[in-house]
Amino acid sequence: MVTLIEPALGSSSGHIDLFRWEPVAGADGYRVQVTAAADQRVVWDSPVITGTEVDLPNTVALEPESYYWQVTALKGGQVLVASTPSRFLVTP
Repeated sequence: MVTLIEPALGSSSGHIDLFRWEPVAGADGYRVQVTAAADQRVVWDSPVITGTEVDLPNTVALEPESYYWQVTALKGGQVLVASTPSRFLVTP
């Protein structure tokens, strides 16, 4: 399982743009997905990332509402394991 670090479950802030997680043994890449909690629309689906943190691109603006984020660990482009979705809140 992928352990999510930041933003922490239930955290709230007016500005959330950094996502961090624990490395997974054997993984050679990760994908991050952010979805709106209200309607499950995908707000951001990252490219494959080789590290364990990523900044939200400047082209993606998180409006004040609740979101879920999830990280999927990959090996050779195949899904190795995924995190449980974690909820956070962007405040006005």
